[in-house]
Amino acid sequence: MWLEGAFHDYVIGRDPYPPAGTPRGRLVVLVEERQVSVPARATPLAAGVHRAWERGLDAVAGIDGAAIAGLLADDERAFLLNMLVLVHTWPTAKVRPRPSLEESYQRHEALISELAPSAEKANLPLAWHALWRLPPAMTWSEPGQKPWLRYPAVSFAAAVRPLLASR
Repeated sequence: MWLEGAFHDYVIGRDPYPPAGTPRGRLVVLVEERQVSVPARATPLAAGVHRAWERGLDAVAGIDGAAIAGLLADDERAFLLNMLVLVHTWPTAKVRPRPSLEESYQRHEALISELAPSAEKANLPLAWHALWRLPPAMTWSEPGQKPWLRYPAVSFAAAVRPLLASR
């Protein structure tokens, strides 16, 4: 995945941030993205999840950063990024209540703790992660059954390598 764009402006109160007239840098991000399902309950990550993460790390680590950096303009900042999307799931056989925010956060932290060592080993530190709790309206139901939340949250983990323009 190749993303390219400009930094966005934000408005704080009535004032734009950064102030109007501030030069904006351009941003280029090369992303290797994979998606996996993980149990919403606290369990160690399956070998397949580790393999997906490590394949992405290998793909990003294998990119010749100097070749890409040579293509950048002076005002561009670039990053190589391995993104893993971990979809928390409940099994289809049992209806379970939505985990509390604290339970989802603890599950997310456990996932990140398991992924971080292999990112460090690949010299691609896990520089960003996030937890997205899905709205309760996103439900799953069998015909004639009570709807319930099948996918209560999604975790994101990103191992990042910055690139510098070779000027």
